[in-house]
Amino acid sequence: MHPPVAWAISGAKRTVLVAGYIKDGEPVYFTRKEFDALALDWNHFQEQVRANEVAAVKPDYARNRKNIIEYATIKAPLAAAVVLSPKFLDMFSEVFGTSVLVAMPDRRTAYVFPKLAGDYQDYAPMILDAYRAALHPVSAEVFEVSPKGIKAVGIYEEP
Repeated sequence: MHPPVAWAISGAKRTVLVAGYIKDGEPVYFTRKEFDALALDWNHFQEQVRANEVAAVKPDYARNRKNIIEYATIKAPLAAAVVLSPKFLDMFSEVFGTSVLVAMPDRRTAYVFPKLAGDYQDYAPMILDAYRAALHPVSAEVFEVSPKGIKAVGIYEEP
């Protein structure tokens, strides 16, 4: 099923960005007519939607036995809006650097991995379990988020 107002993500095979809003705690896709009535292009729409998403989000860091941070989990009503926020990378720059890898198995959860010095593939079982269990699954693809934007760089697949 393809939402009426959607944009491609560079390199993505199964995931698109969708224009919508929250109503009664649930996301609702805009129809083309509703979106056109806003008189906003995609970039301006994204700016307005994501401006408020990052402020209340606090990452939960997962550490290994040596107390080294391996990844972070963020929870938000629309995790993708947080990931797309211009302030998203600021949350992780001191810990992971200026580019990160992100998996979003459901609409409320994003896992953030360092692009360097980490192996996000080690977490395939965790991400795939979350994706399969999700009431509102988002994607099994892995995205690189950098100052240049977002692009798909891989996918978690069943062994």
